[in-house]
Amino acid sequence: ALTAGLKPPQRSKAIRTTARSAAQPADLCAQLLNEVNKCNDLGDGVALLPLIVDGHKVGELRPELAKAVADAGTAFRIDAGVVRLDAALEAADEPARTEAVATCIDRLAKDGVVTGWRDELLPVVASYSAAPAFRVERAAYPLLGAKGYG
Repeated sequence: ALTAGLKPPQRSKAIRTTARSAAQPADLCAQLLNEVNKCNDLGDGVALLPLIVDGHKVGELRPELAKAVADAGTAFRIDAGVVRLDAALEAADEPARTEAVATCIDRLAKDGVVTGWRDELLPVVASYSAAPAFRVERAAYPLLGAKGYG
C-alpha cells in the first residue's frame, strides 16, 4: 500500500539513446557533462565561501550557512570572505580540531540546521590522500561542502 504511489525514477531524456538513435560516445559524454553541470549550478549570484584549513580548501559554504557555522561556537570564523578554523585551532592537532568542530555541529543540530544525525565521523580533507584536517559528523559533511571519497 505504501509503494502504490511510487514511480521508478526517470532517466534524463538528454542522455537516453535507442537502437534508432545511437549517439556517438563523444556526444554522450558532452550530454552527460551538460547534465552534471546543471546539477552543480546553484544559480546566478550565489558565491560560496571557501573553507580553508592549513592553507588548503577543504570545502565551500553558502554565505548564510557560513555565518551560522561561525556563530555556533568557537571552531570557525569568517575572515575576508573565507571560512577558517579559529586562530587557536590552527596549530591544534586533528583530534582537538574534531572536538571543537563537534561542539559547533552539535549546536547547529540543536538549532535544526543539521538533520539526519548518523553518529559517524567523516574526514574533511583537501584531497584523497591528504591527512584529515578534522573529522565531522556525516550529517554535517555536505553543509561544509566537503569533498567525499568512497
